[in-house]
Amino acid sequence: MIRKQVIIISICIFLAGCTTFGSAKYTDTVYPITNPQEVKVFFEEPPVGFVKIGEVTADTANASIHSHVIDRLKEMAAGMGADAIILRKEEKLEGYHEYGNTEKHRSGESYRSTTTARYSTQMLGIAIKYIKK
Repeated sequence: MIRKQVIIISICIFLAGCTTFGSAKYTDTVYPITNPQEVKVFFEEPPVGFVKIGEVTADTANASIHSHVIDRLKEMAAGMGADAIILRKEEKLEGYHEYGNTEKHRSGESYRSTTTARYSTQMLGIAIKYIKK
């Protein structure tokens, strides 16, 4: 049993990689928990009435976002009682490293440098609750 739990935890860590998740509620109103599989994902505001109830975020060092990251955001939004999330993806430069080497040529020394950029990807989801009329 313990071995099975260790394997499951190891798989979760592998899938999440260096991803950090977070959430924040905007309201003190408590909504019933929803089913994460029924939480819809929008990339712009939906054409229905809604209220913003919180936000869910994922920061990853990986430039691509895998479905497991979006699934985790949906789970966190469902915990707030959200019907959907409005998702935004943003890549940002975290830093860069410049390195190089010096080579001697007949004409003198020449310096060659290479710059490597490191990007991270942030997913921000606004958790929303539909307004029932």
